[in-house]
Amino acid sequence: MIHIGEQVNRILMKLNLDEINFERSKNAKKIKKEDSFALGEVMYEAYKGTIDYDGETIDEAAEEVKGTLDGKYGHLIDSACLTLENSNRIASAIFFTWFEDEEMPLLTFSMTRVSEKGKGFAKELIKESLMRLKELKYSKCCLFVTEGNEPAISIYKSIGFKSCS
Repeated sequence: MIHIGEQVNRILMKLNLDEINFERSKNAKKIKKEDSFALGEVMYEAYKGTIDYDGETIDEAAEEVKGTLDGKYGHLIDSACLTLENSNRIASAIFFTWFEDEEMPLLTFSMTRVSEKGKGFAKELIKESLMRLKELKYSKCCLFVTEGNEPAISIYKSIGFKSCS
């Protein structure tokens, strides 16, 4: 998993929230702290074998989730941290934290189980989180994406994020 602050080739992307108006998700649920281990499983499955995988175990992924929920990457913006379930288990999740350096919300992690990819879950969660951020009166948000992670870059661009690097 990419850890904020490490030296990797990442692209900063930003979005003006005043320019968006997406259909709302009826299925997104707020992340619950008690789901840390289940979210760790999702993170592990989502990142394993990808450009962003650093060899972490499921337990380490669960610790990363717990750290994120505890403020490791900045104050958690609770109402924009969401999950989608499929077959009674978390299929996809998204985390937003406050990014002090840019003075705006940061899409900290977006993850979808391999078995659930291609179903539009990530895009649905991102759009719903962005609408919630807009309701909270944030005007912009940002994310970092690893250079070469074309599936993620494609989703972010399709939603309206623009590269700043």
